[in-house]
Amino acid sequence: MFIKPKNAKVELTFPQANDIYKIIKFGDGLMGNFFEKRLNNISLDISDRQINYYYSSGVYLGLFKQRDRALTELGELVFSQNFSDVLRLLVYLILSDQVFYDFFINRNMKRTEELLVSLFNLDGTTPGRRAEQVKKWIDWCDIVISEQKIEIFEMTEGSM
Repeated sequence: MFIKPKNAKVELTFPQANDIYKIIKFGDGLMGNFFEKRLNNISLDISDRQINYYYSSGVYLGLFKQRDRALTELGELVFSQNFSDVLRLLVYLILSDQVFYDFFINRNMKRTEELLVSLFNLDGTTPGRRAEQVKKWIDWCDIVISEQKIEIFEMTEGSM
């Protein structure tokens, strides 16, 4: 899988959702519950505030529309795939973001906190909490990468 990290989407709220499978379940629900059997052990018994965290995380990844609780064209494309490909595509989308890719490569929480402060103007304990969330998403990516035997390559100007 070739990854070309893009600048963080600083105009959007940085993701606050910890569980990628809940984002998948949310998107699948918008698509028509195609993966209901695969996701039946994932509970969406969460507060309205948490629903907003998961939805805005999907917005950040480009899966959900900002305004009207619906899938974007990219979201429709992603959630119309088989489950294995959905996981692979989410790994791609996550690692395509500068903050997540930087942590994936460097595994440095302090560096991630500093990057979040500089890009998103975060302060107090927020950078540490967001860096923990970045780590959780990368831990999830690591599992998918390992289970699906995905190789990750950074795409540079001369690599294609």
